[in-house]
Amino acid sequence: MKKLVIIAVLFANGLTAQELKFDNRFIESLEKWVAFAPDSTGTHPFGFIFLDEMAGLTLHYTGTFTIDKTGTYHPELMAPTKVARIRLPKNETKVAHLPDNKLPELKVAAQPDWLVRGDETEAGFYYNRGYLHNAWGECQKALDFLVKADKLDPKYPRLAVELAYSYNCLERYADALKVLERALKESPDDSYVTKEYIYSLARSKQPDKAKT
Repeated sequence: MKKLVIIAVLFANGLTAQELKFDNRFIESLEKWVAFAPDSTGTHPFGFIFLDEMAGLTLHYTGTFTIDKTGTYHPELMAPTKVARIRLPKNETKVAHLPDNKLPELKVAAQPDWLVRGDETEAGFYYNRGYLHNAWGECQKALDFLVKADKLDPKYPRLAVELAYSYNCLERYADALKVLERALKESPDDSYVTKEYIYSLARSKQPDKAKT
């Protein structure tokens, strides 16, 4: 019940504080401290958005804060044992990125000590972020991550499909076909690759080449 109350507060419409700009989508706030619009008392919920590999984009809800007339932030932090993690829905809720110089006032570190980012030398690190951004419709950003994954391990599971999805989303059908034809040589019976391949052919006006 308490978690439901927190969620209701986070996504309710509130007032806009002059010190903060609420113009960032959740997906644009990965690994950032964010504030939600204040309630009628001027209290802002805040937390850290990160990628949970099982749940997807997630908010580590940390507490609330108010801003006094001098612009100083006054936090009220959740007890460590009561901190909530909330899976973020795909909607148009906008949040403000908290300025780095205000983090000490909020008594939080720029990078939380609990954050596990993964190994940036492995393809999976970039694949997971690419997959996330594709799911949120941020195809160019997804492609940036997926190209890095491809350079590290072109045979990473499902990478070809995600790469092709990004290319198709950006209407770069020839690039999608190139990736998928390479994948089909390796795994001709992969239904996911075949499905994306057929879609790419149709969008590039080559349906006669589609495999059945």
